Amino acid sequence: MQRALYNKRGVKIMQIERRRFPRFDADFEVEYVYSGNGCSVYDKSTARNISKGGLSFKVLSLIKNKSKLRVDMKLPVQQAIISALCQ
Repeated sequence: MQRALYNKRGVKIMQIERRRFPRFDADFEVEYVYSGNGCSVYDKSTARNISKGGLSFKVLSLIKNKSKLRVDMKLPVQQAIISALCQ
């Protein structure tokens, strides 16, 4: 799949999309919990984008690879919370 991109001068360039699944812009609340330095860390964020293969959101501190992570996504349309356990 290809999508249009623009450089700093506004000139249109093309790039091959290398992701396995397409990403969609997202804007909903995310709460997450993970274990770090022997204690549980809890925080909130906002989703940036989502796909069949993953979710992108900003975190305040680095989460180590292979860490167990619980993510609660608060979807605005259905007023539902979806929970996922990740590693």
